[in-house]
Order: sequence, then C-alpha cells, then structure tokens
Amino acid sequence: MREFHEPGIGINLNNASLTVTFSNSAAADLSEAERVAFARRVAEYVRDHYAHFDTLDGIAVGFATVTKTGPMTFRKTTVPYRFAPRDLAPPKVSSKKSLT
Repeated sequence: MREFHEPGIGINLNNASLTVTFSNSAAADLSEAERVAFARRVAEYVRDHYAHFDTLDGIAVGFATVTKTGPMTFRKTTVPYRFAPRDLAPPKVSSKKSLT
C-alpha cells in the first residue's frame, strides 16, 4: 500500500500465478500507455519483493470498481495486464545485498 499509495489492493495466488488487483484506483483512469507502465512497475515490485518469485509462471495486474448500494456490494474486475517472469527486467539489486 505504501509503495503504490493505494488503500484497496488485493493479492491472489492461484497455483503459480499471482494477481494484484487495485480497487477504485485512480490508476484505472490513466491513459493506456500509463496503465501499462503502472502495471509493469507493479509486476517488477512483485519480482523484487516476493520471496517465491522464481516459482511463478505469471503476474497479472488488474483493476476493480467496487460500489455499494444498500446492503449489496457490486464488483467489476478487469485484469488486462499479464507478465511472464522472463519478460521482466532483471531484479534490482539493493546496495544492502551481497553479490557473492
């Protein structure tokens, strides 16, 4: 939440696919090019911070619109961005990590 300044982030791990969904996010209203860049940044964040990244077949990033009407909650979700781990840039190496 701190990294992306989003309060509504859902994470789902199903078999070897990890999906990150942003609910009612301002990022959903960005231009297509900006959304692709945002989604790639999310996937690269997963790459750099998820301990079992090497076991994943894919990372998906999507957006949900959640509305409440009385006791009912409606959720519309789209997950248009998918990344294979091999298609992402190499992991960032922190200056605190040992290279040996």
